[in-house]
Amino acid sequence: MAIRIKDRLKALAIDDHKTLDIIRAFSDRGDRETFLAMLDQFAGIDMISPSTVDDEGNAHPVFLQDEQKAFWLPLYTSVNSLPSGDGAPKSDALTKVPFLGACQLTMQAKIAGIIVNPFSEKIVLQKILIEKILSVSRGESSYDEEDMNFRTDKGEPIQEGKVTRADEEQEEEEIVIEVTVTKPDGSTNQQAMTESQFNYFMRQQVDLGLLAKAFLEDPQDSIRHFTEGGVKAIDAFYESCYRLQGGERFYPYLLEDFDSMALTVGEDLDIVRIDMPQKYLIVPCAKSVFLTWDRKKKVGRYFSVEIGKTLSQSPLSEVTAVGDQGISFHHEVLLEHVEDSAELSAVVDILRPGQGED
Repeated sequence: MAIRIKDRLKALAIDDHKTLDIIRAFSDRGDRETFLAMLDQFAGIDMISPSTVDDEGNAHPVFLQDEQKAFWLPLYTSVNSLPSGDGAPKSDALTKVPFLGACQLTMQAKIAGIIVNPFSEKIVLQKILIEKILSVSRGESSYDEEDMNFRTDKGEPIQEGKVTRADEEQEEEEIVIEVTVTKPDGSTNQQAMTESQFNYFMRQQVDLGLLAKAFLEDPQDSIRHFTEGGVKAIDAFYESCYRLQGGERFYPYLLEDFDSMALTVGEDLDIVRIDMPQKYLIVPCAKSVFLTWDRKKKVGRYFSVEIGKTLSQSPLSEVTAVGDQGISFHHEVLLEHVEDSAELSAVVDILRPGQGED
């Protein structure tokens, strides 16, 4: 929830004394021990993100821009770390966000990384390190010596007083592809897109349209296909969607960008969870999807955990295919937010009330 500036001290109170002590220890020593201690501390806390607020009251993070026009997400360990004075950046509101949620946002193509307390301690976390932080948080890897090489940026990555939305002041890109866009009524039209526009477009089309429709056309066979094929199957499907649009040369993902897990709940509920890539995130798109098949009822359902309108929001939705043409679908939000650790249990509770894992 976004909080207006005048109410920030009361509503957004964060005790950052421990965090600042750890940051200062790292700044003084710069060794592996203090480096890892700082990242571990960040991973478990909330930080403050300056935001703009649209007409509907939704908060959108603002970004700092460097001389190369790269965007950086500024985060503050508390309101006490916010800059003040005539030259300080201005924003409509402040949002309290989990640090790991902010890391998810930085995986957008135009964001270079995160700067913690950019006008004081200025801890610069480049995107390559953000990717590792997320991987470690999911238990997929651990930090090694080479990660120390990416702990800070040697240059001056911000212009003081310069705050911008990430969708403003983008450099113009060359139009590279004509895309066939199918409307809900089945009609089509052609749109010219740049490479980045095409990748964002395809992210939404596959996550919340094409994959759902393909699965729901034959959920029993699809659940078997993705159970047996794992990440190779989802990567191949994603790439085939690019090929149908004539854009296979722009396909940006590798096998390791996906993750997949198959399980059976009870004796008759099959579930395949697919973790989607951390590239080309856009609202809405899926962070993860759940393909489910109820053997007894012979019913398949498609759920998506999505990128929310704010950093602290991850809605759980169900996508239902409609009609026989194109990518027409019905999209319904079932829960406004689910924690990363509770996604599976939330889906199971919908399908089998009371059986979701704690």
